[in-house]
Amino acid sequence: VWCVVVVLCGGLVRDVRGAANVSIARFPVYDETYTPCSGCGSECAATFAAQPGLVSGTASLDGGTPAQFAVSAYVLSANGFWWAKPSFSSRTVALDADGNWTIPRLWTACTDPKAMAIVVFLVPSDYNGDTLETGRQCCSVANLDCLPPFVDGHPHALVWRGAEAPYFLKWGQLWQVKECSSPCGPGPHRFDTDLVAVGSDTVTVSSGYSQTYSEWASGEVELRSALGQGTYVAWFEGPFSQLDPHVTFGWFTWDDCSADRAAVNYRELDFEMSRWGDVNKPGSQFVVQPYTTAGNLHEYFTPRQASSGDNAADTQRLTLVLDWSNTSVVFYTVAGFHTLDDVMSGTVPGDALIHSWTFADAAQIPDAGGAQMRFNVWLQGHASEPFFDQSTGISFSLSHFEHTSQAGVARLRPMGSVVPLYRYPLASVIANEWDVLADASCPRSWIVLNPGNGDANGCPMNSDWASAVSELATRNCSTLGYVYSLYGTRNFSAVKNVIDQYFECWSVDGIFVDETGSGAEHVSLYRSIYEHIKSTHGYSKVVVLNAGIFPAEETMMYGDTVVTWENLYSNWAATVAGGVVPAWAATLPPTRFSMMAHSATSSETEAIETVQQAAALGFGWSYVLDGQWETGIPSHIDSVATAVDAAFANPATAASKYQTETLVKYGSTWRYSEQAPGSAAWLAASFDDGQWSTGPTPIGFGEGDEATDLTSTTPGAVYLRKHFSITAAHNVLSARFFLVYGDGIAVWLNGRLQGFANVAEANNTFASSVASGSVGDNAKLTVLLDAGDFVVGSNTLAVQVVDKSSASPSEDLRFDGLVVLERVAGTPPVVASASSVAAALHALTWHWWWWCSFVLACALAL
Repeated sequence: VWCVVVVLCGGLVRDVRGAANVSIARFPVYDETYTPCSGCGSECAATFAAQPGLVSGTASLDGGTPAQFAVSAYVLSANGFWWAKPSFSSRTVALDADGNWTIPRLWTACTDPKAMAIVVFLVPSDYNGDTLETGRQCCSVANLDCLPPFVDGHPHALVWRGAEAPYFLKWGQLWQVKECSSPCGPGPHRFDTDLVAVGSDTVTVSSGYSQTYSEWASGEVELRSALGQGTYVAWFEGPFSQLDPHVTFGWFTWDDCSADRAAVNYRELDFEMSRWGDVNKPGSQFVVQPYTTAGNLHEYFTPRQASSGDNAADTQRLTLVLDWSNTSVVFYTVAGFHTLDDVMSGTVPGDALIHSWTFADAAQIPDAGGAQMRFNVWLQGHASEPFFDQSTGISFSLSHFEHTSQAGVARLRPMGSVVPLYRYPLASVIANEWDVLADASCPRSWIVLNPGNGDANGCPMNSDWASAVSELATRNCSTLGYVYSLYGTRNFSAVKNVIDQYFECWSVDGIFVDETGSGAEHVSLYRSIYEHIKSTHGYSKVVVLNAGIFPAEETMMYGDTVVTWENLYSNWAATVAGGVVPAWAATLPPTRFSMMAHSATSSETEAIETVQQAAALGFGWSYVLDGQWETGIPSHIDSVATAVDAAFANPATAASKYQTETLVKYGSTWRYSEQAPGSAAWLAASFDDGQWSTGPTPIGFGEGDEATDLTSTTPGAVYLRKHFSITAAHNVLSARFFLVYGDGIAVWLNGRLQGFANVAEANNTFASSVASGSVGDNAKLTVLLDAGDFVVGSNTLAVQVVDKSSASPSEDLRFDGLVVLERVAGTPPVVASASSVAAALHALTWHWWWWCSFVLACALAL
């Protein structure tokens, strides 16, 4: 028996005369005794006649009589819809003389017995229900006031079903099992609740033969709460590296109920393991939807382990981390199981990071909306015949889930230096030089062993090297075996032979591949090296490529870290001044990059300053040596490694130094004119635009989805203005204006030109009225707004959008925009003016009666 009583102040009740509250005394519980019918037609009649789903309760009245009132009930279906009961045409049930009520028939559709919640409203008996329209509402188990949006204000009682099939509670959250009796996405094919197993510590989803549907089907579970942006951590175990080419594992966000869901690609962010029917595919990818947009999909290789070839033979444990904010989305795939505390504190072992990717195009990053986490395993294409052994199927288990609203906190590798140790390990060298490898530097660094100038020098090690390796192990050093690749031309079998000797006899933690070819034509060699190391010797083994310069972008897929700057120390200053980092490098974290400077002075201060500069440029693993690589380890190695780590340490604290705020959102309302202003006055904040039209973006014509449609006039140019206010300007670091436009555009802030694209010219009055050519339907541009042009108080953006031909307008013209500002934390407090204080006091005085009612309602409810 379930009982919920909700008490509201009588003064807040709308259209209900004298009612005090309503309660639900009995709500039918879904359990295994309920036998659902196989379809949704007449065959359900007998089932529902025997098990109609009776619900009952009582209304307590304060004034009035029961004859004046009725109740109206709604159930929340598994897909997020509220449905009127017992039917859409009969939505109220009368009270009896004692105020009791009964709805004798709640189940009228096959999915009703699995409803998540029921809400009962107390309404006047003559209420005709015209406003009680079925609507859609995303609901969270944490929000017990999750009500249909169309009848608020009435006394009501709500009962949440709790942890009953197809729902279960795990890790403090309510989850739902997906069911599709007809083929549905992804796939498409059927999803069967029997292919989801909920254990005491795990939730397992499978793709296998379904007894229910007599064909291959799959499993999926969905988090019912929309937890918002932040950092998500989940532990998965399964045969990730042994997937059949037609099977996909997915962990992803999905918004299926916000009104704008389709426009923002369902707020989908994906971890996917799949070869998409092609055994030559990398096997894993991170995606910010839509995947068809260049730069939104990032592939990487799923590390493979030795296998007998059976899909179920080998399993891997992976921690998947999603770090999601308005300005970036960072994906991490990590070997082993690691908690949120591990991730945030940086205690994840250095060799555990398999791959990561940063997506920093804020214009395409979805806001939180109603996105919920889901995970599944599914078969590509609806198929009654599986592509592999149907007696075993394929399964993946989730054993841990955490979320924090903080973003930008994930730190998955300790940082330090890649240290070439090219000296022969005489006893005197170990005693006199290696003692600088102190407790701080050694665990933070990768020590490169080069016993045979590129060859492992055979098995077993000689006694000198055996002593050296033992000494490094005692100091808790991580070691890499050196192998050269002749800039991509060395035979793979020769490289493989050296690599295998290192792992067999030297017990190294990874491989340092020198002379890495930087051209795309050499990528196949490094792919073979990477796959061999990961599949044969373990996915936790590290691969460091030394290209010495930034290689072809695809080369980065086959190195956990890549040395992208190796040169004389004297050339470093030019690098800092010139900025040699390509644009694509900004999408990868600093852990992926290393710099190595040699022939420096012996100044410790100089070395520390250099690695700090490298960190600012995005190099994570940095090393500065006094002489050549054979010189030995500098005495200040400990200070240098500590400085590198400090540059990336405590990211939660570092992130708190900055604040990001959205000044203008996509879809916001702008003032606009289709007539040329004629002078520069329209750019100023003081310009009177009160007579201009207003409308939400996108503004334009030709695409069919414009919120403000100018089809009737098809202007050759549109002039737009947007006002916004900031409370402090001195600590603004940057502001980015993410634009969607067609065909040409120019932008001004407070009268100063900030940028333009695809126009013949632009100045501080207006741009050329003719764009230099068509750029397509939805061209994108990011304009960096000058921080010095912001002022405290009101600011004005002015934008001109022009068509490619003012004489003969093209098929479309478009504008939308998002402005994101970043500032240093510690903005001085805002001093309120006397007028604003007076206005606030007036507002509080005017609404005192509302606050009293609210407080009283809360007190009674508690």
